[in-house]
Amino acid sequence: MAAPKAARSLSGRFASVIPPDVLQDGEIVLLMAKPSPLFVLLGSLRSSAALAFVAMLLATMNNAALDLGWMGLGGRSLRTGLDSRDILLAGAGLIGLRWFWQLLEWLSHVYLLTDRRVIRARGVLGVSVIEVPLARLRQLEAHAGFKERLFGLGSITLGDGGGLHAEWSMLDRPQEVFHTVRDAVRRYGGGPR
Repeated sequence: MAAPKAARSLSGRFASVIPPDVLQDGEIVLLMAKPSPLFVLLGSLRSSAALAFVAMLLATMNNAALDLGWMGLGGRSLRTGLDSRDILLAGAGLIGLRWFWQLLEWLSHVYLLTDRRVIRARGVLGVSVIEVPLARLRQLEAHAGFKERLFGLGSITLGDGGGLHAEWSMLDRPQEVFHTVRDAVRRYGGGPR
């Protein structure tokens, strides 16, 4: 009786990301997780910083009245005729679009642990689903990069030892999730002990 309820709640809550036929008959969902909301900020940090740098550089160069005669360009300057504020606003708009895309990425990530397998689903334009049966799970690894450690986040790599693996990225409470997955593997079969 519990399995159909789990399947219904999954299809209602994650219907936009998880295809409806992902759960098998009688399969019990033990854990549903997503990356931390900080995934939006941290995942777009590098590209946002690069966009901000380029926008500020262009705005600064736009204000510069440099004599480019030494480059064989005569008395021309770098001025584009645009207001530097417009350049900065365009840069801010591009950064906003980058954050919006990262938000869509965050919304599309879903991690599932069932009594039979681990599943990672993600994708904005197309959904990618990777599943590793618990009976074949041979790799279970927790790790955290500098940005993740700074915010108390972590990632878990789950694999079958033969090339099939899924990564659950930027999780809140990664050690708790790690132990939950490890306990499920011990209880329902397979892999690391």
